[in-house]
Amino acid sequence: MHSGSAYMISRATFPGYFLKEKGVVDDCHCQIDLQLFREHLAPALGITHRFVGSEPFCPLTCAYKPANARHFARSEA
Repeated sequence: MHSGSAYMISRATFPGYFLKEKGVVDDCHCQIDLQLFREHLAPALGITHRFVGSEPFCPLTCAYKPANARHFARSEA
């Protein structure tokens, strides 16, 4: 049980509230997405491969693809 007031949020689920640098926030969101997919969605749905497209005009999407590759390479090691 956590005491709170009218509004309580977690750094883990809403890092953007606590982190003011946009690049850090984007990286946190990316890591949360990758971890949720790897640890929960993929096993529950029997997913063994993940394909990520490319979006040359979106810096966040451009950063997501290599982060995805690094994250899943770590899980296979």
